[in-house]
Amino acid sequence: DAMQRPDAKKLLMHPWIRNSRRALQSSLQRTGGMM
Repeated sequence: DAMQRPDAKKLLMHPWIRNSRRALQSSLQRTGGMM
């Protein structure tokens, strides 16, 4: 059923992805944003 399939926006708002993105941003800030 198409209504039960998660769309890209819901997948992007997933807590695990948000936590991983936050960890990536913190690691980038730790390296001074050189990457």
